[in-house]
Amino acid sequence: MIKGLPSASLQTKAARKILSGYRERLALAHEPAAHPRKADPALPDSLRAMLASLDRTILAGQRNAVLLLGYSCAARIFELALNVADVRETPEGLVVTVYRRKLKKFTECKVGYGTNPATCPMRAVRALLNTLDASAVAAGRCWSASTGTDASARSSHARAAQSATRPGG
Repeated sequence: MIKGLPSASLQTKAARKILSGYRERLALAHEPAAHPRKADPALPDSLRAMLASLDRTILAGQRNAVLLLGYSCAARIFELALNVADVRETPEGLVVTVYRRKLKKFTECKVGYGTNPATCPMRAVRALLNTLDASAVAAGRCWSASTGTDASARSSHARAAQSATRPGG
């Protein structure tokens, strides 16, 4: 604490009070900025368009697995940094453990087979895991929807996917 200045917690409380008053004033004036921004959900047609733009013959193109898995688990983009151990195969499909940041807990999502092989998350994840095994990426390493495909970008993670964001979010 610097002599003569209030503590950081008091400054934080004061800043929050000011921001709260500002948001309330915007809401009372019916300003559009008072409404929280929400991303539009990706609909099946937009998902198919995203998948059509990928070259699935290369490892980076197999990020369609992450896109399909995120869609089927209703996961946010930042929730899709998964370890290979977070994805378990069962006779009915996949069981994916996802950490939900907003809930601050892990949830298990059951992902079944899709009716269309081109958009089936089960088949896409299986192909990605086979490719990772074939490319000698160690088990337990991460594959994510984070930006970048360089396996050496972070020493503890091997990235198999580029950003899977969409307009409106």
